[in-house]
Amino acid sequence: LDAVTGHATAKTLWSPSPTAATGSIIPGLATVFGLAIGIGDGVVPTLSARGVPSIGATISLDVARARSLAPLALILGTSNTTSGGGALPFDLGTIGAPGCHLLASTDLAFALTASAGGTATLPLPIPNSQALRGLHLYQQAFAVDLGANQLGISATAGLHVVTGY
Repeated sequence: LDAVTGHATAKTLWSPSPTAATGSIIPGLATVFGLAIGIGDGVVPTLSARGVPSIGATISLDVARARSLAPLALILGTSNTTSGGGALPFDLGTIGAPGCHLLASTDLAFALTASAGGTATLPLPIPNSQALRGLHLYQQAFAVDLGANQLGISATAGLHVVTGY
């Protein structure tokens, strides 16, 4: 369910089991949620996961369609409902980025730079600990895009990863 519009928009990027088709979130899964916004010239950055999100493995968080050599921020959090005491999604229009929303808590942030082709990758190792099985992680990326809005950013949709075995 899209937290901004209330519509069912989740897209399964990886799943180890056909039971994901029932709409149930199962361990070892990555889904997209929320809206991606790139207002400048209509280019909208994307965020996706590569690999199997299981304990002891490393997945790659891939940003694509950013501006060439653009600075990027990739956030990783454990919530898509609150961040820093405030409710999510948070409307970034209030600070100059209309249509953009903060969709994931900002527990960790990583600075990246897009390649000349507008891509960047962050390897995300998942420790080999049974305590992390079924952990929900939420990610979102922001790209500097001076033509997009007053704040000068474009935002990806959110990415929800559930760790598997």
